[in-house]
Amino acid sequence: MRCLRQAASVYAFLEQLPIEKFHGIGEVTAAKMHSLGIHSGADLKERSLLELTHHFGKAGNYYYKIARAEDDRPVEANRVRKSIGAETSFAQDLSNISQMLQELEQIAQIVEQLLAQL
Repeated sequence: MRCLRQAASVYAFLEQLPIEKFHGIGEVTAAKMHSLGIHSGADLKERSLLELTHHFGKAGNYYYKIARAEDDRPVEANRVRKSIGAETSFAQDLSNISQMLQELEQIAQIVEQLLAQL
């Protein structure tokens, strides 16, 4: 039952997502979708595969699937790392510059340690 609830929340998330936020939909494609009345994942999901491929060619198949949380691409677990980073969340926003710099120094040290491990 838990998987079904999680799946439902994924679908709800995708339906409310602005079309510009979907992977692979850039500025030009988003503008074309807007002209067709597609502004959100829900709008995209309402469109048929035939309609999407008519307007977007082969990419229409991809758009049809992403609106339905379908992704056939293989997971690449061992791909080359492109970046490295660290972050810290604070209970309250920092407003003091010296405090920010102190925290940034600690984060930079973490990144330095991670780089040394590569």
